[in-house]
Amino acid sequence: MALPSKMRACVFDGAESMKMVDKETPTLQHPKDIIVRIIASTVCGTDLHLYHNEMAGLRKGDVLGHEGLGIVEQVGKLTYKAWTSANRIDCS
Repeated sequence: MALPSKMRACVFDGAESMKMVDKETPTLQHPKDIIVRIIASTVCGTDLHLYHNEMAGLRKGDVLGHEGLGIVEQVGKLTYKAWTSANRIDCS
């Protein structure tokens, strides 16, 4: 299945402000990369620190989120052999 050209992403929009935007769908950049289509996600404590602008270095437009469940869509040539397209995985 081909990936769409755009994806939805939650981005930092300033202190206590996040928004959903359309972004280019990522591509494999390294032989150990995988592309995961997120089907469910949640926030964690780190996200709350980011939301309150308590961490240095975050810029307006930075994509947030690292807790999710998804389906592997693409795998690089040097990824762990068990990760193949259509696997369901937990991203943390």
